[in-house]
Amino acid sequence: MPRQTRKSGKEKIHTNKKEKNGEETPTFPEREWKDPEVIEIPKEQWEKPGVRVAYFSYGSYRGDGWRRGLFSLAAGIIAEEGCHFPVFAGGLISKEWVQKEIKKTCANLKQKFAPLAEEHVVQETARALANLLPQFKKPDGDLVRWYIMPSIPYDGPHSERIISHLQKIRPDIRQYKTGGERIEIRGSDGNPSIYHGVVLPKKRRLTSKYMSAAPEKDITDIEEQTSKKHPDLWIYGPSATALYKPSGEREVPYITLPAIEKLEAENRHLAENQSGLTIAEEMPDGNRLIHYWNLRDLIARERDFITGVKTGANEIQLKIHEIIKREG
Repeated sequence: MPRQTRKSGKEKIHTNKKEKNGEETPTFPEREWKDPEVIEIPKEQWEKPGVRVAYFSYGSYRGDGWRRGLFSLAAGIIAEEGCHFPVFAGGLISKEWVQKEIKKTCANLKQKFAPLAEEHVVQETARALANLLPQFKKPDGDLVRWYIMPSIPYDGPHSERIISHLQKIRPDIRQYKTGGERIEIRGSDGNPSIYHGVVLPKKRRLTSKYMSAAPEKDITDIEEQTSKKHPDLWIYGPSATALYKPSGEREVPYITLPAIEKLEAENRHLAENQSGLTIAEEMPDGNRLIHYWNLRDLIARERDFITGVKTGANEIQLKIHEIIKREG
């Protein structure tokens, strides 16, 4: 297993107030976060033939389905598989949560201070994500780069600013184009580069029972609109599905990405049914391997893992504990 380290740090909340033109300007609580988890990628895994790209999507930070443990688990898989860089393709942030947080922060403030409150939420969300996303260390000691691109229908209108702040905090994070972008996979041993084209939906599609309906439509739209040469592989996310349409069925193959969150039945669309991560492996001989890691079973009955009542509880308290595990 890769060695994991986490630097220590204290968490505190503080407030300050400044004077401006004789009027009190509000400032807001700031949380002090610990440093992110650092995971070392073993040399023998890093140097395996081929190039491995880990794709995340649909994490919805602070949404109902967000689970920090999934990120830690997925990070261990990335290190064990020797992935060369991770990509978060849309859905990193819960749009609904950010909007609620801004509304709550603006409560009881004068309208002219609303931009200050909004900027505070943007920056605090970026600082939280800087702690949440683990860092991967190469065998030579350098950090692996994250590539993050937002999808406005999922991440919301503030997501570009949040990720921009995140990039300033974390030197190992790069902000990519909203809505998707081409990613160059540099070939090894003198082989030419391979390109993955990330496609993110511009709007949420109507509910469909067919998992391929949304990606087929959005990818076809991109192919018809662009005059550029098509990539070697399309990456579609967020869709919370796990499809691989190989060469032969389409001119350019594509994969769809599962969600890195718990899919809540009352909120998800019909075709959204996969939780996990995807690793696309481009081999030196030109072959391609797509690895889907299914994490859904681990969170399907997550309350069964609740512990904490060891000693000192009476019979009624134990029954209450069991009801909470069963009912939530």
